[in-house]
Amino acid sequence: MKTKLPALFVTLALSGISVPAANIAWVSFHSADDTPSANAFNAGFTNAPDKGYTALLTANGHNVTRFPSVDLDAAAFPDVIAGLNTNDLVIVSRSVGSGQYELANETAAWNGLTKPLMSLNGYINRANRLGFNTGNTIPDINSNPVRLRIVYKSHPIFAGLALNSTNLMVNPYAQIARFTNAITGVATNQRGISVVTEGPVAGGSVLARVGTPGDAAFNGMMIGEFPAGTTSQRGDVLAAKRFVFLTGCREQAGINSETAGILDLLSDGQQLFLNAVTYLTTPQAPLPPECTTPLLGATNLVESDTWTFNAGVAGDSPRIYQWYKDGQPLLTATGETLVFTTLTSSDAGAYQLFVTNSAGWATSTVASLSFRTFGPASITNGLISYWPLDSILGTKTVDLVSSYDMTLANLSGADVVAGKWGNAFQFNGTNSMLTRINGTNDALPIYQHSDFSVSLWVNGLTQTDRRAFSEGSTTSGNPLLNLGTANNGADAGVDVYIRNNAGTVLVGDHRHTAATAYDGTWRNVVYVQRDIGGGNMRGQVWVDGVVDPVLITPPPRPLTPNTTTIGGILRAAPSAWFNGLIDEVAVWNRALSSNEISILQVTSITNPPSRVQPLAINSFKADLPAVVTGGSTVLRWDVSKDASQVTITPFGDVTGQTAVGIGTRSITQNVAQTYVLTVNRGVDSLSATTSVAVVDGVAAGWKVLDTFDQAQLGNLFASGYWNDTSGNGGQVVLANNNRALRMTSAGISFLNLRTLSIQETQTCTLFFRVIPGAPNSTGLTNIVGLTDKSQRGYDDARANIGSVVYPTAFTNDFIGATTNGWYLGARNAPGGGVDYIGNQAQPQPALEDGAVYNVWIDITNAPLVDFANDFFSVYVQKEGGALRAVIFQDYVSDRDLFIVDPVLGGITPVLDKLIVMGNSATFSAIFDDFYLSTSGYNATVPKPYSFGQPQLGPISVSLSGNQLQITWTNGILQSAPAVTGPYGDVPGSPTSPYSVAPTGSGAFYRTRQ
Repeated sequence: MKTKLPALFVTLALSGISVPAANIAWVSFHSADDTPSANAFNAGFTNAPDKGYTALLTANGHNVTRFPSVDLDAAAFPDVIAGLNTNDLVIVSRSVGSGQYELANETAAWNGLTKPLMSLNGYINRANRLGFNTGNTIPDINSNPVRLRIVYKSHPIFAGLALNSTNLMVNPYAQIARFTNAITGVATNQRGISVVTEGPVAGGSVLARVGTPGDAAFNGMMIGEFPAGTTSQRGDVLAAKRFVFLTGCREQAGINSETAGILDLLSDGQQLFLNAVTYLTTPQAPLPPECTTPLLGATNLVESDTWTFNAGVAGDSPRIYQWYKDGQPLLTATGETLVFTTLTSSDAGAYQLFVTNSAGWATSTVASLSFRTFGPASITNGLISYWPLDSILGTKTVDLVSSYDMTLANLSGADVVAGKWGNAFQFNGTNSMLTRINGTNDALPIYQHSDFSVSLWVNGLTQTDRRAFSEGSTTSGNPLLNLGTANNGADAGVDVYIRNNAGTVLVGDHRHTAATAYDGTWRNVVYVQRDIGGGNMRGQVWVDGVVDPVLITPPPRPLTPNTTTIGGILRAAPSAWFNGLIDEVAVWNRALSSNEISILQVTSITNPPSRVQPLAINSFKADLPAVVTGGSTVLRWDVSKDASQVTITPFGDVTGQTAVGIGTRSITQNVAQTYVLTVNRGVDSLSATTSVAVVDGVAAGWKVLDTFDQAQLGNLFASGYWNDTSGNGGQVVLANNNRALRMTSAGISFLNLRTLSIQETQTCTLFFRVIPGAPNSTGLTNIVGLTDKSQRGYDDARANIGSVVYPTAFTNDFIGATTNGWYLGARNAPGGGVDYIGNQAQPQPALEDGAVYNVWIDITNAPLVDFANDFFSVYVQKEGGALRAVIFQDYVSDRDLFIVDPVLGGITPVLDKLIVMGNSATFSAIFDDFYLSTSGYNATVPKPYSFGQPQLGPISVSLSGNQLQITWTNGILQSAPAVTGPYGDVPGSPTSPYSVAPTGSGAFYRTRQ
């Protein structure tokens, strides 16, 4: 269908060029501007989501014909190919499915079109699709708006564009579009443009990059050009010019992908788009060459490294290249890039490129290569930690250098066996590993050092996706340094996997050595990483003293883990447990030489240096922030193992209860208590405090897990009790003047139950309150309940998780539910979908926006040995309403007895986590008052809900003359002679400000409701 629309947009063209109307083929999900696909229509679109682009083109005089996107094949669709080739230009919309550009026959057909093609869609440009880019990493732009940095500013499409001194657009290129659902009237933001961060294939030119610093896709190619004759990453030879022009928002999370492609270009972006169309459809003068990228040199190289010089040459073909070294031409170096597959020291020097074509010439910048010089071999120089893994001391195994001892997880003396040198640890591949959470000032994680080395001896068989040595983070799932087994289990080589804070992985994703490391014999694995300048790093792997040919190009920093582990990964939860023996693990803050690696093959590390560490309190916390009146919890501390004395007020000396710096004590409280931990070593002394509150008025048979009343507003993880896979998924907010929990990202927050874990054959009731939010969008889901499962993110745990409920906002006319209402759902058996009807004769009514609901989940943890599934029932009661009603009766838990994830493992016997999840960064229900029954089922309400008083504000003290002036915003002022109390109301019930004369003895003040 051809459409003509009035001029509603900017009308721009190339400077000085007459712009005739072009015939443009527009490839899209949507057959007409006013006919969205069925999926887009059901998502609230009344016109094609990408109509803005076709309207912009027709408003500027072009003729647009829509072609529905198909699995193009020369034999199956000759008429479609002929129809596309009758146009002056083919534009592939952002609103297409990338799966139609994947198979070899499909890429051959698309790349074989004889007319110029412009792709607006990053997903189809990937190496595994049409192959314009060399990789597949594709984050979404998260800057709003976004600007481009122009690389080839003399290109005609940039004529008249306002740029600053660094070639950054003065005016923004695009913004994240906002869409109003025609069915619901709800307006939501889309996601940003999807950008492949790997560069173009050889012969392609980058014209503009993402230029907004800090963006997830920063420096990714936004506009690029590929002349006819270029070979794609798939091996297709392009039959005509190809042009990448990324635009069109990605669809909102959870919505069908056919809703992608809404016009997001602002005025200057629209100008560039129209200029690009004119450039591709009108005759152009030859473009002279330009070296758009400064040559990047390197330092700290070693022989056998690889290196490539690339000046990012743009301009018309054919082009003639000549490379120079130290001012002299390299006779055989006449290609677009200069590649060294195996560097030698003779390659040190200064390099430059000279390039010509029919329109002119250009030279690149000069860059140099230089090599590292190693000193005399010494395997103790720069040694940070050395874990010989010979023995167990208390709950740890020692580091002989820095006292960065590893904590045992499901390991005992029975797991210390004969090793390569002395003893080794036997890991079970199910739940055992050695872990350390590093302190802020520690020399670990080892990845913090610009150069570093890791050595370990392994003895195991081929296994899928396990980790022998790892560094991860308890606050984010992204940062990782992994040395382990093949992620696909297909070989016995070392798998190296590195991912930075932004989620960017090393070039090639998982990199496997050619050498065998896991064949049931002892093998030495050494990983060495060097900073070679310019933000670039190089890694090498040695197996049994022989350097492997695998190329390791780590992603750019920052990469900031906070855990170091042996035998698995520790993030918010553990995973990827290794099965086999590990011995002699050591890390250095420098690159080892090949001679030093040879020494490691014939000896253990003898006479390691000793680094005395500052006195430290690593942690001091109770298992829970509060107990019921007369309730108990466990106080835990982790301090320097060489502390001479450890005391806790009010208990006194607890040195005897402290082993290798680790101690625990059961506490029972009737009133709130603050505990003060003090450690001494010589003249050094440190103290830390922690408090445990008491929740009074709780019905018999309940233990409190968390009411959030002791938590600070903001990040839940900061409270120190909950874990969070993203570090910021759970947020403490105010609801009815009470502190409560809501999820703000597609992440997971969980509370380790520790001594309250539900063992096999036990029954219990989990109680909590839920406050539904406004039904802002369909598809919003929270998940709440008890589980045994380790998780990395939402997709790991939305199924096969356990006895949980799914508070969900959704539309389901089939069951007569209210559009975009909140409902409770549950799964009944492994593999089943979420059921929102349950045991009701009629569909359950939608939960009222802002109302408070009590929820009970009765759970039976069935024994695994019986191959029995857990079962559970769910009850709900509106606060202040009628008696509770059963919604799901005797449902079978979806924990699958027979699925074993290669990284997360299978199900385990004990339900040891309270879990709260969400799938939206914007919308969530609110949760409060988590309680667990002391034994068996419990149908009572633990404590009536309180619509609380306004939260207490800050209190401050200042000096006014000879008086101390105390100010506060609300509440009753209390004082005490010590920080631990006892506190009493200040006589006379003074109001703020309150003045008091200083006395010789100290006083402490706080406010209460």
